Amino acid sequence: EFTDGDTGMKEVRRTTLPVVEMAKSNEEFRQVLWTGDHTQLVLMAIPEGGEIGGEVHEGHDQLLYFVSGEGEATIGETKVPVKAGD
Repeated sequence: EFTDGDTGMKEVRRTTLPVVEMAKSNEEFRQVLWTGDHTQLVLMAIPEGGEIGGEVHEGHDQLLYFVSGEGEATIGETKVPVKAGD
């Protein structure tokens, strides 16, 4: 355990990964990089015209970041266009 000098926050572990580069070179539909108590880092390569179907994540939030392509994300009843950088 250490204290971050800038924020004063204590952290048990700090990991830095080139996630965007890893995502761009990923060819697996679903690749789990890391799993924590309430968080999971997953890379996904969704083929053109493909979809992942409905998912429910109880007890934690899900963040989406798109590194290439474009499509539509449905969150609840809301449909949102997405593109690289969103």
